[in-house]
Amino acid sequence: MKPLRLLPALLVPLSLFAQGTPPDLQPFNEAIDVKVVNVEVYVTDREGRRVQGLGREDFELYEDGKRVEIVNFAEVSERTESVPAPAPAPAPEAAPEAAPPPPPLERDRLHLLVYVDNFNLTPFTRNRVLKQLRTFLEETVQPDDRVMLVTHDEGLTVRVPFSAGKNALLAELPKLEKLAARGALNDLHSRQVRSFIQETGCDDELKREMVLNAAKSYAQTSYNNVAVSLNALQGLIESLSGIEGRKAVLYVSNGLSFRPGEDVFMLVDAICGQQPSFSLDDVSAHLRQLTSKANAVRATFYTLEAAGLRNSTSASAETQFNSFTPEMDFMKNSDLQDVIYNLASETGGRAVLNATSIAPDLAKIASDLRSYYSLGYSPVHKKDGQTHQLKVKVRREGVQVHHRTTYRDSSREEVLASRVQTVLLHGFVDNPMEAKLEFVSSEPEKKGRHLVTLRLRIPFSKLVLLSQEGVWGGKLTLWVGTRDTEGRMAPVRSVEIPIRVPAPNGTGALSGAFVYDIRMTMAGKGEQTVAVGVRDDLGQTASFLSKALQVEKRGVTDVARPEPGR
Repeated sequence: MKPLRLLPALLVPLSLFAQGTPPDLQPFNEAIDVKVVNVEVYVTDREGRRVQGLGREDFELYEDGKRVEIVNFAEVSERTESVPAPAPAPAPEAAPEAAPPPPPLERDRLHLLVYVDNFNLTPFTRNRVLKQLRTFLEETVQPDDRVMLVTHDEGLTVRVPFSAGKNALLAELPKLEKLAARGALNDLHSRQVRSFIQETGCDDELKREMVLNAAKSYAQTSYNNVAVSLNALQGLIESLSGIEGRKAVLYVSNGLSFRPGEDVFMLVDAICGQQPSFSLDDVSAHLRQLTSKANAVRATFYTLEAAGLRNSTSASAETQFNSFTPEMDFMKNSDLQDVIYNLASETGGRAVLNATSIAPDLAKIASDLRSYYSLGYSPVHKKDGQTHQLKVKVRREGVQVHHRTTYRDSSREEVLASRVQTVLLHGFVDNPMEAKLEFVSSEPEKKGRHLVTLRLRIPFSKLVLLSQEGVWGGKLTLWVGTRDTEGRMAPVRSVEIPIRVPAPNGTGALSGAFVYDIRMTMAGKGEQTVAVGVRDDLGQTASFLSKALQVEKRGVTDVARPEPGR
């Protein structure tokens, strides 16, 4: 199938209020944002057994090296405690049935996301892990949990959305075994470049230049591939911003190189006798950004290395790569583990490495999901957009502690932009402003593109406006994002919209709705979703809604269906 092209949205306001400049308006109300940061803490003894029964007084919590007060404390545990049995009471004539336990609060609900990175897997290793993962999911997922299945192929594909439940996920897992996996192509590319370097050698300057160019090209391609993988994962993590509760990501991959191309440059160094003057880039910046986003949305990574116990390249291909030593092979394998290890450790999860059978590690992960301590504190900073270091100490001898290591206090603008992605991927809308998004028209443009107009309506009664000299004024901020049928998303764009409306008779209240037209260029074929987030900057209220459109060569039409609810 030919890939769909998502083109940047062109946001064009109505000319109705284009005249004049809105006055400088200051909000007369102040939003009180009392935020509590929750940190899940896992405590084990030296044998890895869960330590239970600790109290608030056993913990010390530090942010950026300064101790903070633990304002909320809870132990979440699957254990059952024995209590004295009460004295027997006369049995009633008809004992009523016990009421079912209430569902968990949304802030405590577990959202479990299974992410299969086909871009960095081989079919054999992936399918072996999926079979073991199925048993884990059958035994671990509870009725109140929300589960999701996503694959990273040439782009992100949502195979099972959060709302589908465990049965849909278990039914979809076997289908993944038939999908292509790009990891074999990556391995083939590596072998081909090494073979070329080995056969060409560095006998003269021409051969040396050929070898170096081949190594540089390989390093750049490898770096781009890892960056694409991390950016795709980050986009998915950002989409979780609008979902309350804990999020756990089971990330299945053969590994990601921290210093892409280092393996071939080690071979060049061994053959050419000196280190070439070429600086390799690592992916530390991408990794820091990803873990920061994950910690900001309370997402914990459990990374499953599907490769298992790796064979020694130098042993299995000795005749082909006799200059690639066991030490180089060890460094290459370690490099592939660095990213997935740090991804788990920085977010308070676990990394499963060098394991053909992952069942014992999955049992530990299941324990993490159900047994932990929750420490809550109220930071003194508010929405500063900075990353803050976290440290937890336990006043007990011989215990081990792991938890997320940072917390990012995302700015309000970042949170709201991410919630547009939440609508696009997960369909969770929230519309306290009672806004409406209507399809208006589609006009043909060149090369199969269409100029699409959507109309946003917001009742004036839902907006906070200030009256100055007979004019009602205010300001909105609008975010717009799009997603195609294969899960690819265009970058979320934003625009500020001033409101300046003459008051009836100079003083009267407004009736009706504020109207704003959104114009964007769309291309491709199939159903696409447009998500809109709009915030009343004075009232500090935001709405998020979506519209499905059918894009065809002849034009774009509205897909009539009820908007999803939370």
